[in-house]
Amino acid sequence: MRTWTNDRMLAINQDESGIAAVRIDGGKGLLSAVAEGRAEAAAGAQMAVAECGGEPANQKWTMGTDGRISNAATKTCLDVATCQTWITYGSCNATTGGCGGATDANQKWTLTASAQLQTQLASSKTKCATLQKDKTVILAACQTPVPATQKWKYGKTTQELTTGDGMCVTSLTGGSKVKAETMVLGRPLSSPPPGLASEQLSGKSFAIFMLNNKQSAAQIVCNTTCLGNLGAGSGSFTVTDVITGAPHSTAQLEAGGSVAATVPGYGASAYLRLDPK
Repeated sequence: MRTWTNDRMLAINQDESGIAAVRIDGGKGLLSAVAEGRAEAAAGAQMAVAECGGEPANQKWTMGTDGRISNAATKTCLDVATCQTWITYGSCNATTGGCGGATDANQKWTLTASAQLQTQLASSKTKCATLQKDKTVILAACQTPVPATQKWKYGKTTQELTTGDGMCVTSLTGGSKVKAETMVLGRPLSSPPPGLASEQLSGKSFAIFMLNNKQSAAQIVCNTTCLGNLGAGSGSFTVTDVITGAPHSTAQLEAGGSVAATVPGYGASAYLRLDPK
């Protein structure tokens, strides 16, 4: 509801120029990144459980001697692709060259005597697969005594990997192809911000949208090259947070400068408006 009643957002959305935002930080555009279908960090669907028997082929797992847990039907392995907390169904590669290093520890697991599914990542060896209320599974600190959310059982005959209450880990295909990265998009504006007339501005305004698809907070910077790609490289601007209407931490942007924001992870964003001084 706040989106539809935010005059600053509506002014940008309904700007008379009608020019769509484009990526200005030098990375690939949103559509081309998706089209590539790259099997990179966060490229697979998140690990989840479902009622056993609904998709039998997707619920059969092989516990490899090398520590990998793989599904033949979808050709995926349980994967901590970004070495953070998300467990995904990643591509099973003999050598992924990912964040797990030469041993590919991000795809290797130990089913302990206490029935916990523990990652072999050196940086997270005290973390275990933990069931969430929405039936997804993440890495969380291994607990003692073992809670029901961290109890797992593997049936050698059924090849099912189940939770303590009998739900089956179910592999998915066609997971998200969104890359775990930050990006900056921008567009020129022809209309003034709410409360100002066009003649009160000395030049063109711009909108900048910073998106963080990583699993942790990141500082996103739009430097002189980034601003130049937007057409704002030589001007001086006041910088406003579009959501709150408050001055941004870089309230005054001079020619040759840059604008930055610390943005939380998991798809969080910062929305800024640049108006000429």
